[in-house]
Amino acid sequence: MPFRFLSFLIPLVVMIHLAGCADTSTPTLTSSPPGAPSTPSPSQTALSPTDSATPALSQSVPIMSATSPGTPSSSSTSTPLPSQTGTQTRATFTIPPSSTPQAGLPVECAVLPGPVMVSQQDRFCFTYPENFTLSQNERQQTLITGPALDASPGALRASLLIEITPAPAGKSLSQLVDDILKPFAGIKMPIARTRINLGNEPAEILEVVPGREGSRDLLVLREGKLYRLMFMPSVRDYPKARGDVETLFRSVSSTFTWLR
Repeated sequence: MPFRFLSFLIPLVVMIHLAGCADTSTPTLTSSPPGAPSTPSPSQTALSPTDSATPALSQSVPIMSATSPGTPSSSSTSTPLPSQTGTQTRATFTIPPSSTPQAGLPVECAVLPGPVMVSQQDRFCFTYPENFTLSQNERQQTLITGPALDASPGALRASLLIEITPAPAGKSLSQLVDDILKPFAGIKMPIARTRINLGNEPAEILEVVPGREGSRDLLVLREGKLYRLMFMPSVRDYPKARGDVETLFRSVSSTFTWLR
């Protein structure tokens, strides 16, 4: 009996042993859909110490601007503001002459465009804006006024008053202007003084000359007379009138002509 049992048990043990050897030596295969990436083995995903310390290329290369060699990029230069470029100067302004001479005017004034003011007595002429009115005040002085700038009874208007007086003998224009400035020597706001030409004659501008509305005074000395052109009101104190005052000033100063 024992012998028969052993003869049955020994072949069974051999079969179990062979089956175990077959399981450990044969890998299990799996399939993945076509095109699907395979899962790398642990040996493929591990980084070496050198790889783990090296940053990606896109992180180590800076982005360069597309400028030609020698040309600074837009971030390295900037255009200075007008306030950074130095003291501003008054721009010059020239009104082109009329292509058709106006009849009834002196030769020097006939080519001026638009409305023309002519003084045969004081020998000058100039152009003034079309929406301004030419008249005389109670002292028979030339007065040019612009349209009302508000609806009040005494509406604000740009205007030009021309005062012509005999000049003291022997005094220069600079000395006459000095005399005009003396009464204002103690005022808080200084009066700016600028030299220009008016009809090819040396002239000076004073701004702002104190008065009811303040003014920009243009002065010129010619043939024993002092011509004083007062542009009102002060554009500093009445900014609403700036456009009309500047238009009137440019028109007069750029076309002012002396008669021969």
